[in-house]
Amino acid sequence: LSPFSEESRPLREKNILLFKEALEGAAEKVPASLLGKLPELLWLFKMLIIIFWLYDASTQQQRTYRLIDKSTDLVVKLIAISNLPVVRSFTEQLANLILEFKPYS
Repeated sequence: LSPFSEESRPLREKNILLFKEALEGAAEKVPASLLGKLPELLWLFKMLIIIFWLYDASTQQQRTYRLIDKSTDLVVKLIAISNLPVVRSFTEQLANLILEFKPYS
């Protein structure tokens, strides 16, 4: 069963809702321009990590742990600066691009 299938929609939506609730309760406020998109983007990021982990042949999946450490820092920084005028347009375009080509409807 694919996490991107129609049959998986209820579970996918439940997971996305968990990200939404976490963001709403976070000490750092998410820019309004991203708040509606970020929960789904974070879920897709989670799927990316899982897919990488499935194919990670490194000892004790050390490459997956490094990917998580490095990419999570980047995601946090991107969210933090996403409301700056010079970055806002780029961030919104990137979010829209990712969501336009997501592997489910």
